[in-house]
Amino acid sequence: MAGTWWLACVLGFWMLGCAAGGGAVRSDASGEAAPAADAQVAPSGGGQIEVIPPEEPDPLAATYQERATSDGDVRRAALFAVSVLRARSGDETTKLVGVREARSQVVAGTNYALVLAVTSAAGERLVAVTVHKRLDGSYASARSD
Repeated sequence: MAGTWWLACVLGFWMLGCAAGGGAVRSDASGEAAPAADAQVAPSGGGQIEVIPPEEPDPLAATYQERATSDGDVRRAALFAVSVLRARSGDETTKLVGVREARSQVVAGTNYALVLAVTSAAGERLVAVTVHKRLDGSYASARSD
């Protein structure tokens, strides 16, 4: 009886693969049907097996997304970047005038790619910076281009 159930499962996989255009089922070296490597198999009601096609990857995952320049997180990242610029240059007059562009990328934390208007003893200038906000909320690795 167990052999009959197994055969029914194999035939079920084969039929599901045919109905799905063959993408969900592959044939192994012995010629037996099995789910494709990227398909998931889940039991469904009534003792049948359902082949679940793989999810399409999110095209926006790990890409930079536009952010409002007035966003609180953007503002805090900008202030952190200016404090790093001030410390690196030794110019205590360096101040943030405004955020001109802001984008963020969700990684293990959040990267902020910012274009800042800053003023210092040398005058006003635009600075492109990248700031990483860690998962614990602290900021790190301000880089300027």
